[in-house]
Amino acid sequence: MSITSSNPMPYSSTDPTGLAIRRVSWGAIFVGAVLAAALMVLFSILGLAIGFGVVDPATEADPLAGLATATAIYFIVTQLISLGVGGFAAARLAGVPRATTAALHGASVWAVTTLVTAWLAISGAGMLLGAGANALTALVNTTTDAVEYVVPDDMSFPDISDLAANISIEDLPQPLQSRLEEENITIAQLQRDLTAAFREVVSTDEQTRAMELLRSTAMDALRTPGDISADINAALDRLVGGEQAIFSAEDREEVLIVLERRLGLTPAEVEQIVQTVEAGVDTAIAEVRSAVDAAQAEAVELAQASAEAVSSAAFWLTLASILGLAAAAGAGFAGRPDDLVGSRYSDRA
Repeated sequence: MSITSSNPMPYSSTDPTGLAIRRVSWGAIFVGAVLAAALMVLFSILGLAIGFGVVDPATEADPLAGLATATAIYFIVTQLISLGVGGFAAARLAGVPRATTAALHGASVWAVTTLVTAWLAISGAGMLLGAGANALTALVNTTTDAVEYVVPDDMSFPDISDLAANISIEDLPQPLQSRLEEENITIAQLQRDLTAAFREVVSTDEQTRAMELLRSTAMDALRTPGDISADINAALDRLVGGEQAIFSAEDREEVLIVLERRLGLTPAEVEQIVQTVEAGVDTAIAEVRSAVDAAQAEAVELAQASAEAVSSAAFWLTLASILGLAAAAGAGFAGRPDDLVGSRYSDRA
């Protein structure tokens, strides 16, 4: 018995011959999903063309202003169109006039397209189906990159030998300046002897170890930007005093002895010179601490801004996905045929 649209009969899951009507057409769902994906690719390429076409850095003070909002709106609208067309096509090709079945075919197009999009994003090929998932991934990566950026690349423990080599006569007390003149000790000679004395007790390897400790501490602290300052300041404290100190009390005593022997000055006069160098070290360390405090404030601010951007992007992607489901299901409902189309029978009741 044939079923014709000219004399429609009440729809049921079986025809008068007793054969069951297949309610799911995976072929129709696949075609709808492919059609939706192809349209997403098309709209993505078109969006790039339009977006780069309207940006004019030569005449606009902020050429990217409003681009994020426009991109989000464009993504949502084009996704609704793509999934709507795919859902409509799937319902029409399925050939089942029941409203619920047609809507579920449209929803299945949404499900297949979403799963394929997610898989492509994870496998690194997400650009094939638009920028939505890629934007979220990029924002997550930006959070870490931004925090790493604010840590000073040149942050290190002050090189005491370099500070000693740059000491000037004006840095010393006036009586000590006169004493050096009496002994015919030039500033160049003082700088050479100071550098050699400090280099004997603070080796290049120790200086490298200090820099590595600070850098590794900074990178570890990036996991919790709010603790950057505390962690690095604690590392500096360990380098200034304690067992890990770069310039320990024993080192200081050795420098005093070496300078007394080389310069022929009294212990008190040598003590003044060493204190002057130490004051320079303290100033340099204070500058490092200040830079770290500023870096922490910037890191926290950037991390917060990035987190808010990720949250916003995730919200809009979720909203777009829900609207896409509604569009696909609604289009499927609208695309249902008035009657059975083609061979929709199965020999299994």
